[in-house]
Amino acid sequence: MPFIVAEPPIEGELERVAVPRSNAVGVRRRDIDGDTVSIPDDTLRNTFDFRLPVTLKRIDTETEIIINASEIVSANLELEYVDAFGVDPIVLFSDSTDQVTEADGNPDEIEIQAAFVDPIPASSTDTSPPEATNVRYNIDLTADVDGELLEASLTFDSLIGLYVTGDDVIAYINRPQDEGGDKWTHHLLYDWLETNGNLLTLVNDISGEHGVDLKHDTHRLGTDVDMRWFGDARGGQTVFNENQRNVISAIRGDVVATEAVRAFIAAQHAGLEALEDEGDLSLIYGTIGPAINDQGDPTEEPVVLPRGWATELWERGTVTDVQGTVRLDINESMSTGLAALFQPWPGHDNHYHLAFDVDALD
Repeated sequence: MPFIVAEPPIEGELERVAVPRSNAVGVRRRDIDGDTVSIPDDTLRNTFDFRLPVTLKRIDTETEIIINASEIVSANLELEYVDAFGVDPIVLFSDSTDQVTEADGNPDEIEIQAAFVDPIPASSTDTSPPEATNVRYNIDLTADVDGELLEASLTFDSLIGLYVTGDDVIAYINRPQDEGGDKWTHHLLYDWLETNGNLLTLVNDISGEHGVDLKHDTHRLGTDVDMRWFGDARGGQTVFNENQRNVISAIRGDVVATEAVRAFIAAQHAGLEALEDEGDLSLIYGTIGPAINDQGDPTEEPVVLPRGWATELWERGTVTDVQGTVRLDINESMSTGLAALFQPWPGHDNHYHLAFDVDALD
């Protein structure tokens, strides 16, 4: 007797795309890196579509035939919270084919719409706070194969749910968000922020919807946070540039500027030490500092510093010039534990990037 089986197109690999709601179904927009799915709060919708790829095969003792999307006569999809006791699955659709399409450019592959985007209704679950970290999609399909109705089931497992962390949990920079939002957060980090959000400064990016690329190397799994400097709510580059000018003036003997640098670095150390004490970070990406060649006016001595002077200032409280001479020492250095976490990284002269350890959060 013939039967059908459903399986991902590549064993063990989940490939998905995000599609803007305003675009036609099936138009590919951005590749998604990481098995994450963003679940909006009650009555809200996703901005980007989310597709689950499925290959259907009719199998009997003699033949194996690929079944295409046009042969599907009924489909059911639910999203299940794997590790949340007593929470009912979310039914995205039932006995419908509107969400089943042929994969773009591949008639042998079916795509199942899985985001809260039309024609799927808005979310019907309260995610503030979220219920679970791990989620899975359960799919039931019925195909009409040569007049015979055949059924198949498939589960997409080992997915990570992302949830919006609202302004009631932490304070965000007042600026337009990335398309689809950039406040999507891993469940465990959400819990941590509810308790420890007061340890952070103004927050910028966490993660994009469904883990879409926010033009970072990371921020795909909802466990990374970008935030401004401690002790000053102004724009990060503005604050850094002011501190750089103070460093130059301090090297030339300006006592007021020296105290300003010391106070600023002391504030950074105090704030970072409080975060390090929680034991939940894997890395803190921070400043490097560009090379400086400030000749000043004819009455001032030149200040010529190598790239990396800001890292030295943050870590050891000193600034060494290109000749290897220590030109500034504010007597403020990182603790051993904090220094082990601090990682200078290009593009971080205007903010901190906190990378959280999921195992430590659990």
